[in-house]
Amino acid sequence: MLDKLIKNRFVLGLSLCSLISMMSPGCAGLPPSTLHPILIKVEECLKKNESTAGQDQCLQDELKDWDTELNKVYNQLMGSLKTPKLKDSLKTSQQAWLSFRDQEFAFLRAYYSQQDGTIWSIVAGKMLADIVKDRVKELYKTLESLDMAGDNSKNYSFENQA
Repeated sequence: MLDKLIKNRFVLGLSLCSLISMMSPGCAGLPPSTLHPILIKVEECLKKNESTAGQDQCLQDELKDWDTELNKVYNQLMGSLKTPKLKDSLKTSQQAWLSFRDQEFAFLRAYYSQQDGTIWSIVAGKMLADIVKDRVKELYKTLESLDMAGDNSKNYSFENQA
């Protein structure tokens, strides 16, 4: 019963978001230029690929893109830190986060692989991508809060549209 309720809420959320995005540039009401390019790319991919297999591929690509962005932002932040102590602290934090990510991915994959219906692969794919996206967002915020980002910061919105 709970699984059905969760599935219905997810599908309703996707439907509402799709409806809103048809009426405005984004679910969050933001102009597309402020959205992170990865979000724009995945939204376009999901619109073109309505099959489960197509959407799964879009979300796999999104996860890879967020992972690439994570490495870029991490290296940018690491290069901006002035002291070895800060660099070691960031490295330790990232290693702990990577351990969390790996364990969370293993749990989510195991859990959603046991669910009935093809929608769950899409739900799992989006959850995995969002975990990495959230870490990218955290690292961007650190760069911005330390005023180290300069021209590299685009003041992106990380709000999901899809």
